[in-house]
Amino acid sequence: MAHFPFKILIICILLPPVLYILSMQTLEGHLQTRYTKEMEEIYIGDTAELFQGSVAIRDAISRNIDQYLQSKALLAMGVKVKVTVTTKKNTILYPAVYDEDHGSTSPPPSDTIAKENFRLLNEGLLISLDLFIEHNRVLSNAILGAYILLSLLVLFGFYRASGKKMVTEAQAREAEIERLSLLENEYAGRLQV
Repeated sequence: MAHFPFKILIICILLPPVLYILSMQTLEGHLQTRYTKEMEEIYIGDTAELFQGSVAIRDAISRNIDQYLQSKALLAMGVKVKVTVTTKKNTILYPAVYDEDHGSTSPPPSDTIAKENFRLLNEGLLISLDLFIEHNRVLSNAILGAYILLSLLVLFGFYRASGKKMVTEAQAREAEIERLSLLENEYAGRLQV
């Protein structure tokens, strides 16, 4: 097709993967900021429970973060999140680490739990979240598919526009040929007279 721009074809081939990569990076950054902010608000939970010693801070953080992560539908579509909660002295509170407890199987008294919770809170807590979107999963495939579909629509639009332009030009050529044919017949008639 003489009227189909080759530049548009190249752009429609190269643009979807470029937009896909940029979209994935932008979405990862946005989700990481959003999830971090939301987790910072909920990961400790009710401090009254912690100071009363009715629940250990590690258990409260695990429960709150696990509930938060289970509530996110994007995690089932290919978003992977790794959360770490530590104190400023590098004591890991989440994810749970194996603690070799040689004592009895009964839980410690609530005042011991409350003192430990208070000590850990005084150290200061840091939350770290690493988020990435897996390739070839529902979310990433939907993003790439949308860009490919958009590219195909642009190509189809240019194809149709080129086709219409060719039809219009063909009609104009036929009209001009007919006009010239009439002129030829008219001049031939004049020459015969």
